[in-house]
This record gives sequence, C-alpha cells and structure tokens, in this order.
Amino acid sequence: MNTSSSIQDRTHKLLCELLSLFSQFNCPDAYITSLKSFINELSKPCRLAITGRVKAGKSTLINVLLGGDYAKVGVSETTATINIFEYGVPETPDKSILCKFISGEEKWVSKQELDDLQGNSDFVINKISEIESLTYYLDDNRLKDVTLIDTPGIDAVVGKNGDAHQEQTELYLGLRNRHKEQTIELSNNADAVVLLLGEVTYEGDVDFIDSFLNKRGTNSSINTIGVLSQIDLSDERIENRIKKSKERYNRLSKYVNCVVPISAGLKYYLPSQKDCEVIKNALSRIPSKELLSSIVLRSPQSYFSEVLPGIEITLDDRKRIYPQGMPFRCFSVIAKLLYENEITDAINKINEISGIDYLMEILDSYFFKRSRQIKAESSIQRALLIVWDYLNCNNNTFTLNSDFSINDIADRIRNCQIQLEQLYQESGNINKYFQCLLLLLENQSLFTEDEFIELKSLFSNANVSFDEKRLNYWFGQSNILMNEIKRYIAKQAYCKYTDIASFSIL
Repeated sequence: MNTSSSIQDRTHKLLCELLSLFSQFNCPDAYITSLKSFINELSKPCRLAITGRVKAGKSTLINVLLGGDYAKVGVSETTATINIFEYGVPETPDKSILCKFISGEEKWVSKQELDDLQGNSDFVINKISEIESLTYYLDDNRLKDVTLIDTPGIDAVVGKNGDAHQEQTELYLGLRNRHKEQTIELSNNADAVVLLLGEVTYEGDVDFIDSFLNKRGTNSSINTIGVLSQIDLSDERIENRIKKSKERYNRLSKYVNCVVPISAGLKYYLPSQKDCEVIKNALSRIPSKELLSSIVLRSPQSYFSEVLPGIEITLDDRKRIYPQGMPFRCFSVIAKLLYENEITDAINKINEISGIDYLMEILDSYFFKRSRQIKAESSIQRALLIVWDYLNCNNNTFTLNSDFSINDIADRIRNCQIQLEQLYQESGNINKYFQCLLLLLENQSLFTEDEFIELKSLFSNANVSFDEKRLNYWFGQSNILMNEIKRYIAKQAYCKYTDIASFSIL
C-alpha cells in the first residue's frame, strides 16, 4: 500500500474538480491561477532545502549526501550561490552545470570555472553577483522525486575578509544581503528543510530561526529536521553530542521535528580500509594514548613540528599518513580511534559518531519516501484556503457562466472541501507514524531484530500487507508492556495494521 502515491492521486483529482467548479462562474482570476499552480506543483519533485547559518558545514553535508564532490568546501560566504541538484543528464560531461544568470541568460559551465571563483576580490564578487543559481543534473534515483537545494546561508560574518572591522564595499554588502533574502525565501517556500545549527549554541537560536522560517508555520515542523553539525570540533562536543542535540531540540521543537548530531567531515574524509591500516601502523609506534593526545595531536603546529619529544615518528612519516585536505580535527578524531581500536571497530565508531548513516536513514524515510505526500499536503493546505475564502467571503459576489445554480456549485465545492479535509487528516496520520519511526530509530535496542525490521517497514510507508496475527500481537503488547516508549510504539503498530485493514476493504 503506497499511501503517499494514493494521497497525491486523490489530491490531483479533487484539485481538478475544484478548478472545473471555479471555472463555471466569474470568480477572481487569482483563484483559477492558484489552483492551476497547485495542480502543476503536484507533479514536480519535492523541494528539500539545506539551510542555516553560513560556515555551518552545508557544503560538506551536500557532498556526503550525494556521494560526490559537488559543493565547494571551505569557501568564503560571499562566494556562495544557490546550488540546485536535480535528476537528469547534462548535455556535455565536461560542462555539466547549468548556470542561470539574473539577466535571464543560461550557460553550461564546468566545475573548474566555478571553483576558480573563490575569494573576496572585486572581480569575484562582480561575477558571483551576476549568478542567480547553479543547477547540477545527477543520475541519482533519489532525485527523481526530490530536488535538493543548497542555500547560501544567512548571518554571515561582516567583513570583506571575515573581519568585522574592515570597511565594506557596497557591492559586497549588496551580495550578502541578497544571499540572506534568497535563503529566507527558499527556506520558507521549500517543501522540507534540513536546518544546520552550527558549532555554537546561540542564545538567540529561536529568534534566528523564527526570522527565516516564520512563514512556514508551526505545522511545518514535521518537515523540518535540525542538524547539530560539526560535532568533531572538540572532544567535548563529541562526548556530549546526544545530550546537546536533545537540549537544542527542547528549545526548537516548535520549528523542528528532531535534532540530529553529525560530523559530515568525519564521513566525507574517512580513509579507506587500506589507508586506515597505514595510519594505525604508524601510530602504533607512539608509547601511549596520553602522548598521542597531548603532544602529537595537540594542534596542527605540534603535529607538523620537526621533532616531537618522546615520539619516534618522523615528520615525513607524519606527513605521509595525513590525508590531503582533511581538516585537522577530523584527522585527530580518526587517529585516536584507530590507535585505541581494531580497524573494523574504529571505522564503525567513526561512522557512528559522524551520525550520517542515521541522518540518511531519516532523510530517506522522512523526505525521499514521503515526497509525494509532502507535495500533496502542501497543495491541500493552500487549496483549502481558497475554498474557505470562497465559502465564507465571496460567493455572493460571483456571477455564473454555466447552467448550474450558485447553490449547486457551492454544495459541490463543500463536498470537495470535506474530502480535502479528510485527505489532510489522513496525511496527518502518516506524519504521526513517521514520528513513531523516529522514536523507533532512537530506541532500536528495545526491540528484537525481527520486531525492529517489521516496525521500520510498517512506519516508513513501505508496501506492507495486512497481517491479522501481527495486529493481534501488537495489540497484546500495547496492553502488557511496562516500558512507556515500547508500549506507545506497539500501540501505534496496532493502529497502523488497523489502517491497512481499513484501506484494503476500501
């Protein structure tokens, strides 16, 4: 049972019926135009925006999610652009990025051309200011139903070179303000949002988020995931990542569905098994973990010193095992885990700390598999506003251009309203089950492996058939379990099987 697809199909049918009804009288053109746009939007991919403060790790996260090297890492915030990732094949492999200019012109460019536009020179700023967006076409099946949007970010550090005391050029300020406006617009209009919170807990987090997500409304929190990024920046952040993410969620639950701690860098720069062996073999010559932490990995300056007291690894050996381009903090975390654990265990721990596999699982279940439902829900909300406006405000001012009476059409519109509200409620039930999925993922240890696999499929909107034995099993569990979380999940499993049974009858 693909309920997301079913909701989308039924939404399309009802919107087409509404369009037909509104077309039978001389209503405002805005009604007709809006309904046509809602119908058109239904067939388009869901828009998932990656947004938040600048320098919060958006580029690295994009590269990890897409499994490539698309977004430039470590660039100045002034050279950020709107990067759009869609399903498709570029016209030419060597020029695979479609550059859209503010003037309306479009041009295929190479990644090298874009990588050269770095820094804060007047030339670079002038060139960037002419660009509206960059579209990358990728042969990635996930992008068939989801368009990924990398926003420029907001709250940039003021200063031509990141220095708040340096004098600004008008062009720089204009570009920065445009980026802020673009990020706010994209964040509010996206169907779903991944919000990067950055390395610091800001006292003004709520005000900051409210400033660019306020138009989405509190009901949109189901489609907004918070990400506590760059947890690799200190050992303390790694150790307290779960606690800190829960604290941030408690403060921001009005806006986000959850807060996931991640280090995209650890996943992005994780060495291969062979390179891990080389690093571990070299580090094994260090006498103790304390010396590794306090001398070798104390700082980049210490690591690249010509001589380290009590350490036999030469500078050349240290350079040889240091992966090119890897941030020092990422290397430090990886090196410590390789020193303390067997290679397989170390890689598993690195992956677990990075949080990317968990985030990918949530994104796949919440957004990629729910993309059709998200589009339908958004269209239903907007269509209902038009119906309510007609029924409560303007119906007495319209004149007919058909043989039907105004009352007949009004009754049919009310019938559409009832069906749309039922669909919206059905969509709300799906959202409830996805909340259960998140709770399940956070508490996997409470269930057996078979139970977890069953529940994960059940709550992730997979094609699950009705099973009376499993319905009775979860009904029994919901009445006898002592653990509150497990009992709640069992109850929702029973409800989901009941829904499947009802849908099968229909």
